Amino acid sequence: MSYNNVGLKTAKGSSTSGHIQRSLAGHNGSNQNYHRRNQRVESTRTRESVSNKSKDSKLVDHLQKREIELQVSELRDQLEDGNDDDETIEQKCNELRETLSNTNKTTYTSRKEREQARAPR
Repeated sequence: MSYNNVGLKTAKGSSTSGHIQRSLAGHNGSNQNYHRRNQRVESTRTRESVSNKSKDSKLVDHLQKREIELQVSELRDQLEDGNDDDETIEQKCNELRETLSNTNKTTYTSRKEREQARAPR
């Protein structure tokens, strides 16, 4: 019941059939199926990472907009408590919204945008 001194002397009492299989633990993946499978896995990983980045940027934009609207809402409440008329309240809220949205713009530009800006036309 052993092969190359690997395995059981006898299968009796071991709850196994004693069948010995080849070990693939040290297999380095030199066959074509291994490489094809790895390429498929890598391509799905890159697709997922790209979609996650776009989701993350959308989430960050949404959170920034929520923060802006929260501050505008607080200003609106203060102005309404001060008995200002609706036109001035709306005007001041729009001004605050504009200033906050302009300050929250990121100064980062992607490499692609920088290269397009540098490219001769």
